[in-house]
Amino acid sequence: YYEKQMMERQYMNSQILERAGYAMKHEEFQLYIQPQFDVKNGKVVAGEALCRWEKEKGKFIPPNEFIPLFEEHGLILDFDFYMLEKLCQKMKQWICSGRILSPISVNQSRLHLENDDYIENFCKIVDSYSIPHDYIAFELTESAFVDQNEKMTELARELHERGFQLAIDDFGTGYASLNLLSIIS
Repeated sequence: YYEKQMMERQYMNSQILERAGYAMKHEEFQLYIQPQFDVKNGKVVAGEALCRWEKEKGKFIPPNEFIPLFEEHGLILDFDFYMLEKLCQKMKQWICSGRILSPISVNQSRLHLENDDYIENFCKIVDSYSIPHDYIAFELTESAFVDQNEKMTELARELHERGFQLAIDDFGTGYASLNLLSIIS
């Protein structure tokens, strides 16, 4: 059956997809770093890279409206590298200004698993800014390990061997167990 909201949602989705390339080219996507604190001493020990789409001054499109669309239509592959580049640019600025870095976690889509060059391309971006690998933490979702255990375990091992940190997002929300931690460490 037809409902007006369905048509409005479809129209909004098509507008988001049409504008995505323009938005990347014109820097509408903003990088935010959410700090992570040590509860004992209150000091920042790490951070998580987050993205916000500021379509117009003060008007944001929430990530839950565009990230699933980007994944569904394959735009997430370029978008992930675009945001990684923004993160590396920011970290390079911090290094050049003498700021002490903390590890920053970055989300990457599981769709990258199908690309054999993925880790090489990821490293190429990080290395082009001379960011030490131990300051980048891959945030891998628990559900990805449940759904694609063998590929995710292989990816986690290779990342670990290359010096990247690993973080499991949404741990405890799926079917994985603490055995997962021993597999990837």
